[in-house]
Amino acid sequence: MKIILIALFALIFTACGSVQQTSKSPEPWTAIWNGNDFTGWHTYLGPPNEKYTDSSGNRIAPFGVDNDPLGIIRVVETDQGKAIRISGLAWGMIYTEKEYKNYHLKLKVK
Repeated sequence: MKIILIALFALIFTACGSVQQTSKSPEPWTAIWNGNDFTGWHTYLGPPNEKYTDSSGNRIAPFGVDNDPLGIIRVVETDQGKAIRISGLAWGMIYTEKEYKNYHLKLKVK
């Protein structure tokens, strides 16, 4: 019985010793916004003030992709540097040209 326990202990010890744990160093942070303009990004805006029809009942067309005549999505200077400001005058979004997966997103919201 002792021989079996010693052999089992030796087998476990050998198996554990052969498994090497590699410490993964953190990958460098990749900023997806350059901090100056919308290079590498696109904007999309719906109709202004969420009005989908005018007073006559005619459909109001959305502003669309990369068409922002009212400056709804823009880069502004703040006391902490440049920031993206979205006024909310129309429903919209910004999105990157590149696709990303398996990421951690960090935002500063004010």
